[in-house]
Amino acid sequence: TGAPVVSGTMTPGEDLTANVSSIADADGPATPAFRYQWQTYNGTSWDNVGSDAATYTLQAADQGKQVKVVVSFNDAFGRANTL
Repeated sequence: TGAPVVSGTMTPGEDLTANVSSIADADGPATPAFRYQWQTYNGTSWDNVGSDAATYTLQAADQGKQVKVVVSFNDAFGRANTL
C-alpha cells in the first residue's frame, strides 16, 4: 500500500526527493530495500535519467518535461513490487 511522494522545486539545479515512508507491504519486510529510477517524459515515452537514489537533481535538459520516480522493492517472499 502507499505510494512515493515527490517533493521539491521543478527548477534546474534543484533537488526532487522521493519519500517512501507511506509504502508498506503486508508480506513484509517492514523496512524493504527500495530502488529508485527517475524518469522524464519526452512526449512519447519515459526516459531513464540515470539517477538511482531517493534524490534527483534536475538538469537543464529536464526543463518543461514531466518527471517521475519509479520505486521498486522485493517483499519477504521475493516478489517484485513497483510503484
